[in-house]
Amino acid sequence: MRAFPAILGVTLTAALSSTALMAVEPTGTLKKIKTSGTITLGHRDSSIPFSYIANRSGQPVG
Repeated sequence: MRAFPAILGVTLTAALSSTALMAVEPTGTLKKIKTSGTITLGHRDSSIPFSYIANRSGQPVG
């Protein structure tokens, strides 16, 4: 039972010290979104039923 506090201490130390590594600057796509302030979306014309062009309105659906 004396090993439990030691294991708990090591586990907590590892967990708390690893949170500092999570504060990393975004790169790639996230950096592009942050600098431009916009997100560009796209769709396929013929991926039924996920996305398609509606016959009546001619607008993309899905």
